[in-house]
Amino acid sequence: IMTAGAHSLLLLCPAILCPMLEINYIYGESAPLHVSKSVIDTTLSLYKSGPIFLAFILILCSAIIPALKSIELCFINLRDKNKAFKYYAQLCKLLGKWSMADVFVVAILISYFVPTGIKSKGNGYAESILKPGFYFFLAYCIITIIINQYSWRKIKKH
Repeated sequence: IMTAGAHSLLLLCPAILCPMLEINYIYGESAPLHVSKSVIDTTLSLYKSGPIFLAFILILCSAIIPALKSIELCFINLRDKNKAFKYYAQLCKLLGKWSMADVFVVAILISYFVPTGIKSKGNGYAESILKPGFYFFLAYCIITIIINQYSWRKIKKH
């Protein structure tokens, strides 16, 4: 299980660095618009354009908390019946409350893809394509859910 925790951490890196989604907009005679961003790209765009608080929430929920969660899951499965185990069990409970925040972050990321100036009315076509970052993020979520279930069983035994 510890190696699964380490693997989840390794999956998280490309999940936030690689583009998650590509959206192609084609409107009338104008040149097509292609948008493809990673979590890091979106965070930097938010930071530069003004909503710094949203950029902070995005990086906190998509990188910092998931990384802490993966590290914590590695340690909780190493420790057994000592003070450190109790500390990691409490941390597990605390971080568990943030378990859906990373999914919320993906929703923010997708909503931020809509470029300004694109109107909902008129002749237009939009196409979205899932990119590697999305699949890395999905794999990260699945692995951490499995590890978390195993860890909760271990915590409840103590």
